[in-house]
Amino acid sequence: MPYLRSDRRRLSPAPRGFVAMLCLSLAALPALAAGADGKKKASSADEGPSKQFEYQVLLQPQKFKTRAAGVAKFFAYLEDDIEGELKKKKFKYTKETGNNEKRVAVFLDTSGGDLKRARFALRYRRTLEKWDSRTKKWLEVKAEDSHANLTIKHNAVSEKVALREDLTPADAYVRGAENKGKWQSKLEWDYYQPGNKKCAYSVSLYGKHFRSCVGGLQDLPDMKAVGKLLPGLMKRLKLPETTKLTRRYEFRWTRDDIKLELGRKKCVGTLMLVYRTQGELDAGSSAPQKIEFSWRLKEKSLNKKSIANSETVRKMLWKGVWAVPADKRPPAGGVSDGDR
Repeated sequence: MPYLRSDRRRLSPAPRGFVAMLCLSLAALPALAAGADGKKKASSADEGPSKQFEYQVLLQPQKFKTRAAGVAKFFAYLEDDIEGELKKKKFKYTKETGNNEKRVAVFLDTSGGDLKRARFALRYRRTLEKWDSRTKKWLEVKAEDSHANLTIKHNAVSEKVALREDLTPADAYVRGAENKGKWQSKLEWDYYQPGNKKCAYSVSLYGKHFRSCVGGLQDLPDMKAVGKLLPGLMKRLKLPETTKLTRRYEFRWTRDDIKLELGRKKCVGTLMLVYRTQGELDAGSSAPQKIEFSWRLKEKSLNKKSIANSETVRKMLWKGVWAVPADKRPPAGGVSDGDR
């Protein structure tokens, strides 16, 4: 959050099947390339999209009806059952790591679902409160310090198709006055429920200049406002600038930066509980709408062992007592809502 890196595109052949994925090494990572117009795109750094694999398991909401107890029991399960069976060489969970936050995520689309139909997800997110471990209290985060961001994500079946979309921010944004217009890009393979694998290319806008452009949702009423930040998306969708945007809210309790190791490679995990209202989020005494546990293998952590062990852990979790039963899981495939 943003966990991405900034911008020029890099293209690589799409991996074919899980066996091919296991053969991935740092030497095989995408090479830098010019933008779609043949020129280098303006960026806030000289690096291309970061690359990672993301693994996710849906957990049973009823087990978290009392949030504090549910969270504690789930992490005990990670340590005692998953780590206990695989041993620390394959999987290691470091107790009491991570940072707790309350956030609101708002997914934007047209009333006709034009973005989702074109396999895009557009999300505005900001932090509402942070947990202070010293005072044992939730501290409100002011809007100007809220780590707000806007993320556009394109889901596809291959890296080549995912990167085909022009999601580069507008030049006027990139040249922003306050610390420049910060933005980061990410290319990821998503391994969610069994049978659901896809590639996604995303770009996030954030930082002081972003918050001066988008002070809140009131500054994102229609496609014209989006087009000022992401002109490539406007060209792709070919919608009138006056097209209004609808909003779908998620109120989230998250623990980010949970320290994990897969095959001796360090990575971080996230536990996210999604509530329908801010009141339910604050109370923490009712079953969430959904729960996701995920972890990410970034470039420096990608090797045969870390990928193979991640797949083993994912299967163990899906078959375990905490996962949503197979007959109640959503259909595999489709478009995910966006980044965590």
